[in-house]
Amino acid sequence: NIAEFHMEIWNRWGDLVWQTDDINEGWIGNTQNGEYFVDSETFVYIVIYRFLDLGPDGAESPVKISGNVTLIR
Repeated sequence: NIAEFHMEIWNRWGDLVWQTDDINEGWIGNTQNGEYFVDSETFVYIVIYRFLDLGPDGAESPVKISGNVTLIR
């Protein structure tokens, strides 16, 4: 019951490495254009999603979660 989904992966220098609006698409360590795979390091992920609300007030407020993921090759 997710109405909207967005995920971003950022490197430690604040560069956006990868993003998607497709909840079924996972990050495999590649760059956005898929030209190469990133080196091993720690990245920040940000996920924003919103559930469908079945109530009369419309959709719920978006939920934002974030954290770190370490890619090891």
